[in-house]
Amino acid sequence: MASESGKRLRARMDNLRSPEAQTVVLNLRGVSAMNRNDVRSAQEDFAQAYKLNPNNAFSLNNQGFIAEMNGDLETAQDFYREAQKAGGAGVRVGLATRQDAEGIRLYSVANGSEAEVSGALEAASEARRQKAAPIQLKRRDGTPVTEPTTPPTTPQQTAPPTVAPPPPSTVPQ
Repeated sequence: MASESGKRLRARMDNLRSPEAQTVVLNLRGVSAMNRNDVRSAQEDFAQAYKLNPNNAFSLNNQGFIAEMNGDLETAQDFYREAQKAGGAGVRVGLATRQDAEGIRLYSVANGSEAEVSGALEAASEARRQKAAPIQLKRRDGTPVTEPTTPPTTPQQTAPPTVAPPPPSTVPQ
């Protein structure tokens, strides 16, 4: 009996070393770190979980959360959309950074987050459209382009026109 119990324990420990199990642990550690306001640790845990299993719905959703926190709403939107379709999206959320997300299926949480991000992107886009300021051209370094007072000249514009020599005479001699 002890031998059988030892075999089951070894099998379970080996199972905890699988990429899937490590992904779950890293995602849980990341959520726990976020709940302790340890953003740096959470980002590291979420990034490691995503590297281990980039098709995991929880990893995708957490990457979207981090992108949203960092202000990259387009990337967050993409991650949330992928999380809705990924394997495991139908699993209920056990531990979350928002208490209202716990117990809800992950695809619903990702859908709600994606909708919020889409709304924020649309609001920002509308605010840019409403802005009445004229368009300002800028160089790659961020400095504004100013209109020159006189157009620049090219060497062809400053050279005197060339005159073709008269054609040779066709009169016989």
